[in-house]
Order: sequence, then structure tokens, then C-alpha cells
Amino acid sequence: MNDKERMFRPRSYGWGISPNNAQGWLFILVWLILFVAPLMIVSVLTGAAGLAFVITYGWLMIGVVSLVVFTKQYLKKYYPEYWRKK
Repeated sequence: MNDKERMFRPRSYGWGISPNNAQGWLFILVWLILFVAPLMIVSVLTGAAGLAFVITYGWLMIGVVSLVVFTKQYLKKYYPEYWRKK
């Protein structure tokens, strides 16, 4: 699999990955819809108070942790040289 077929590529500067094609951008859009949109909806509907707001922030934290784990595993699988010490 060449670099153009992969959804993401390592960043030139810093840590992480950047979308490499339309599939990568679609992944980010779906992630935002699944994890950030509920937070915004609950904030508007409940006035940023109550148990629903706390549960929604918990959902967002699960999303952030899953994104970090995905990034680490993606880089290890497709870019093993990224983890080698220079």
C-alpha cells in the first residue's frame, strides 16, 4: 500500500497524523458527528447543567481516548519507522 492509498500520514512537525485523502477527512467528520455533536446538542438543550451534561462529557472523553489509541496503532502499523529513535 503506497502513501496515497492510506487515509492518514504522519505530520511533518509534531506528533500525530493528518488526513491524506477523502477517506481520512470522512473519518474525521464521522468522529466529530459521533463525539462532539452530542456535547453541543446537550449543552443547548439542558443549558449546560445536570447529569446529562456530565454523561455527555464522559462520552467525549471516551472519544478522545479512542482517537489517541487509533492514532498510535495506525502509526505503528503503517509507519513503523516513525517510532524508531533517530
